[in-house]
Amino acid sequence: MTTGALAPILFLMPRKIRDALDAQACLDAAKAAGLAPRDWARQHRVDARSLHMWRIHLARRASRGSAPPSSGLRLVELVPTPPSRPPSRFVLHVAGAVIELDDNVLTLPPSVRVFVAVEPLDMRGSFDALAGAVRRLGLDPVSGHLYLFLSKNRRIAKALWFDGSGWCVLAKRL
Repeated sequence: MTTGALAPILFLMPRKIRDALDAQACLDAAKAAGLAPRDWARQHRVDARSLHMWRIHLARRASRGSAPPSSGLRLVELVPTPPSRPPSRFVLHVAGAVIELDDNVLTLPPSVRVFVAVEPLDMRGSFDALAGAVRRLGLDPVSGHLYLFLSKNRRIAKALWFDGSGWCVLAKRL
């Protein structure tokens, strides 16, 4: 054994599986590559144990006939109205209700799209819970778009937005 300086040891932790959609994507990639999930996970620096447990969980879910993880929540996009109607920039029609937002209430850059959850969401969560709901729908919460969620009784609204430097959660009691 030499007494010289020890060389630094580079140890990278494999990444964990985030959710069911991430696990299914990894399992599909392993199948497409013709590899066992364990071997695929090692090659792609994914935690093999985590992937194995997700595989078991997804198999049980499929055998019970459970719905896919994104079926509980849907988003609709608010689109700008034509210029012929100047008072309202955004109009949303959901279940007979009309929500109008004009420039005096909400000002966003033109590149920002606005998505509204059609089904209610548990309002006890904050940054991570709202971002997780967006991810479960297959969307990217750090894309810079605004995601609006309402409570079951439609008394609380929360908006999630990533401005490039951090999360912004806006809450309003209606």
